[in-house]
Amino acid sequence: MKRVAFLIASGIIFLAGSLMGQELEYVSSTLFVRGLQTIYVDGGYAYCISSEAEAFQIISIDNPESPELIGGYPLGMSLRDFCVNGGYVYVAAEGDGLCIIDITDRARPLHVSTYSDHPNARSIANAGDYAYLLADSCLYVLDISEPLNPEVIGSCALSEYSKDIIVSGEYAYIVEEYGGMIIADISNPANPTIAGYADTPWDAVSVDVHGSYAYVLDYFEDPPVQENGLRVFDISDPTSPTIIGNWETYADGGDIRIAGNIAFIASGY
Repeated sequence: MKRVAFLIASGIIFLAGSLMGQELEYVSSTLFVRGLQTIYVDGGYAYCISSEAEAFQIISIDNPESPELIGGYPLGMSLRDFCVNGGYVYVAAEGDGLCIIDITDRARPLHVSTYSDHPNARSIANAGDYAYLLADSCLYVLDISEPLNPEVIGSCALSEYSKDIIVSGEYAYIVEEYGGMIIADISNPANPTIAGYADTPWDAVSVDVHGSYAYVLDYFEDPPVQENGLRVFDISDPTSPTIIGNWETYADGGDIRIAGNIAFIASGY
């Protein structure tokens, strides 16, 4: 049985094949708006934000050969990242803070609230009743059990260059543009603490976790030279991550996601 993978280029590219990777084939692509920044797939829907159009969109992918735009909302803000929790979407909107969108009716998503206490919101992840927001040189833990009233219950200091976050189990994995990978212990949401750190050769931009491994994209730029790499860390001991693999991607890597034993990298070219 073939599965479908989704890549972000100028729009969304649909690929079919076994995610073990040998036989991916092109199915379709769609460009409802330019500048797609992040995509999240759940069931028969793909949720997207566009940094260029400053908008949120919902696309029906029940038929991957003919994706259909079914709803959207023009936020008019600089959008960086988002997560989906039940009937709500939480958007990291840089200087505007955290925006909350009601997607109970997917055909008519509605911007219901903006949580502006913590501007410079750059990335967000969620697990259960908690959202983990990178903003203001901090990791903030928000209780979102009442979706329209997120409440900060814990935080820990980071640098102002924190770029991306993913949560796996009792740890949050954070990459910094002028640093490496930070691992935060979030077993007590009210008191997140730094548990471990690993340097990367260049500036880290994206991270994903699969099993006992963390996969980090980094880059170096000194025009006209630009280099990009994939770094693999053993995180079986989160307090002491160890680099075990390197691969020079030679591509403008912006985001990475792992499925099975395949790494999907969103690239500008």
